[in-house]
Amino acid sequence: MPQWIQRLLCIRWNRVLAAGVLAPLALHADVIFSNLSGNVPTGLHFLFVTGAAGVDAAEAFTPNGDFSMTDAEVIIQGGGDDLSLYSDNSGQPGSQIEELASNLNGPSGYALETANSFTPIDLTAGTQYWLVLTPASSTANAAWGDNGSTFVPRAISTDNGASWAALNFNAQFQTDGTPLTSTPEPSELPLLAGGAICLLVAAQRARASSRRSRA
Repeated sequence: MPQWIQRLLCIRWNRVLAAGVLAPLALHADVIFSNLSGNVPTGLHFLFVTGAAGVDAAEAFTPNGDFSMTDAEVIIQGGGDDLSLYSDNSGQPGSQIEELASNLNGPSGYALETANSFTPIDLTAGTQYWLVLTPASSTANAAWGDNGSTFVPRAISTDNGASWAALNFNAQFQTDGTPLTSTPEPSELPLLAGGAICLLVAAQRARASSRRSRA
């Protein structure tokens, strides 16, 4: 291949690559789902008076893309809550994927509390997941604020998660994460092939330069 064609291919490939081929591969924090409305909760619609009752509350969300979940945020008041991520089982919370926070404590008024994932959790697009809030002890006394921006599937359990029932409640929460890197689209393959050509050309030039320097 003539050198001028090699140079042209490399220049074009480098420009296109810089313009956006690698952009989808760059990881950035993003909102997976948000039910935050900015409105103050209207009342204690779900109150953990004591953990002895075994009462759990759950709200569902469905990511619209593949994400690595990094944290969840909930609006609560009071303290003594465990926050966990659960899988879905026929429209109800299934099994626990990870406990995100133990004994969350909010102020006397409602506030946004963040629970960070211990390890990033891969979420699949179109799959329903549940955030489950559970009293951490028999002395827990906290409330999950309502008035969420979007009505989502929600449930309540009064037997420590053994069974669930629909709940007329719309808690405020948000999940955050990083979009997972996707495989190259077919349209990107010629550009990646061009990059491989550039690498080969650079390697050949380096070997030729090395031979000349030894001569």
